[in-house]
Amino acid sequence: MRLPQPMSLLAFQLAGLQATGSIGKGALLVGITGFCGLLGPWTGRRRDRGSMRRRLQGSCLAGSAALAGMGACVHWHGPYGLLVVLAVLQGSAIAGMWAGFRALLVQVAPHDKLRQAHFVESFMVEVSFAAGPLLVMGVVRLEGVAGALICMAVGELAGGAILFGVPDLRGVGAAAGSRVRRFAPGVRRPVLAISALAFVLGLGFSMIEANVPARMAPYGLPPSAAGTYMAALAGGSCLGGLLVSFRPLSRRRSVLQAGVLFGLLGVLSLPSALAASASAYLAMLPINSLALVPLNGLGSAELERRLGQGSRGEAFGWFNAAMRLGGGTGATLNGLLLSILRPADVPLLASGVFLCMPVVLAGAALARRVP
Repeated sequence: MRLPQPMSLLAFQLAGLQATGSIGKGALLVGITGFCGLLGPWTGRRRDRGSMRRRLQGSCLAGSAALAGMGACVHWHGPYGLLVVLAVLQGSAIAGMWAGFRALLVQVAPHDKLRQAHFVESFMVEVSFAAGPLLVMGVVRLEGVAGALICMAVGELAGGAILFGVPDLRGVGAAAGSRVRRFAPGVRRPVLAISALAFVLGLGFSMIEANVPARMAPYGLPPSAAGTYMAALAGGSCLGGLLVSFRPLSRRRSVLQAGVLFGLLGVLSLPSALAASASAYLAMLPINSLALVPLNGLGSAELERRLGQGSRGEAFGWFNAAMRLGGGTGATLNGLLLSILRPADVPLLASGVFLCMPVVLAGAALARRVP
């Protein structure tokens, strides 16, 4: 059930390219679905009020219908405007979905393994980002772009069915009637601060990830070849995720660890941005993303450390919304900047964003210590 979202990174760009002849218009479709992640806190709050599993299944059903509509639109050469509307519907349907899965971890992971479970969850997300683009490439070659979108719709529907086998989380933190107890005292500020870091992470990394199809033309390759390169990018994050899944980052000095990881992302983004050939680009992409899962897992694990049983859907909804909003902003910026910059210049800007973060985090840590 994780696959449709990473598949959309390539499939939506190819859908926009087929509909308008512009890869930038396809990147905007990816950005639009990311902006819909703003609904994450609201949908998370609603899930906190009832059956988490049932509401997640409803999201899967609605997302599947929107993807099927996009497939039909591409197959019958519908207008680009209709693709935009369906992308909004699909993004709205799945807003906060991964936040719901994070909230359910408390039901399936032992308490002493809950922190490690968040690193494992981040790792599994990246596995889907490695497999998704490759799957899109294979289906596009056999059945075209419309076939890839229909495949995504079927995957979303299957995910809803699989949820019947997952333990439910019902109304945890609910007060009398339908109201939900909001964040406990002292929790709101850390939730928003961690979510702000998730936004920056999503922004910078999406500028790199959504930029991959546009890098194909300068190397003399078709945009559909981007699947292999996007899988290589996700492969590096999987390697980093595998390491922290077995040995999670400690609870001590989390701000320092976050600063170091952001700095690593910035430095490791430079070789792929400066790659002069397709083979060098492919070789450098795994290095680019080594620190992604450790940083993402650190954020969700620190959020978990501050939460109890209540308002889990809303709290992780903020985290997921910030990540998706950052991803949507990065993908949109990539689409807009391609009209004025070379494709290879966009990842350089993302590297600059990452390299600013250690300074920001150091300043925030010092400000907190000053009376």
